[in-house]
Amino acid sequence: MSFYWPESFVGQVALFMAVVILIWGLIVALAPLRLMSLTGFSGLKVENGETIHIRSLIGGTYAALSLMALLFDQPMIYRTFGLALIFGFLTRLLWMATIKSRSIKGGIFLACQAVAGVFMLLYGLGWA
Repeated sequence: MSFYWPESFVGQVALFMAVVILIWGLIVALAPLRLMSLTGFSGLKVENGETIHIRSLIGGTYAALSLMALLFDQPMIYRTFGLALIFGFLTRLLWMATIKSRSIKGGIFLACQAVAGVFMLLYGLGWA
């Protein structure tokens, strides 16, 4: 089994974002909440049952989807992952507008999520 590196720019960005999301998913799922609050990624100070369940679900899902995209390199996986990221972008945008949350960190993550979703969807559709 050899590692496939796409020749197109869209494919390279999609593959790179899959690696970045895999690392981010593992961090979200496995890093202690205290470490996340020290780096500014969580406003919570106490870990409770609800945050453990949500963090493990979200982080594990991101890590599993990106690992699946990296290992199998099938267009349907990239399309599914791209659509999931785009829907996540739209709901995050809606909630940021609803609660009037405007931060640089939130904007950066919003832009990264949109770029990752669009490039993965384009790569999955064969427009690369």
